Parts: sequence; C-alpha cells; structure tokens
Amino acid sequence: MTENDVLNLAKLNNPYSSDAYDAEALQWIQAAERDIYNTTGRPADLDDPVHRGMILMYCRAHFGEGDRTALERYQSMLIKLGIQETY
Repeated sequence: MTENDVLNLAKLNNPYSSDAYDAEALQWIQAAERDIYNTTGRPADLDDPVHRGMILMYCRAHFGEGDRTALERYQSMLIKLGIQETY
C-alpha cells in the first residue's frame, strides 16, 4: 500500500473528500509515519492494519479543528505499540 492509497482511505475517514486538502493530509500521514518510527524504532508499515489504522486516526485527530477523542486513542495506541516488541 502506498501513501496515496492511505490518502484515499483518509478521505473516506475524515470530513473532506476534495483534492484541495491532499497536501495537508499527506503531511499528516508522513508525520504519523515519523511518530511511529520515533516511538518504535521501526518504519511504519502501510500494509500493516494496525499501523494504517493509527495513521488514519492521526489524520482524523489533526485535520481541521481536530478531534480530541481520536488524538487520545492514537496516543494510547502509540504507547502500546512502543512498549511491545512484536504484536
């Protein structure tokens, strides 16, 4: 799965569908990938449903005015992922 595939999923998962927000959404996807890497020491795997779900949650948490519940869920998942060697 590519970042563009994840972008298309993010569009379905967020209150926007216009291509006008693609650049912003791609920045959130890349930020989430870096966040996962910085926490786990392993690159985010876009084919992994856990990583992909976390990235989508990150996008939802940060797009527009943000979604506090999504951010809290993302942070909780990130902590759990960071303390697990494998899942």
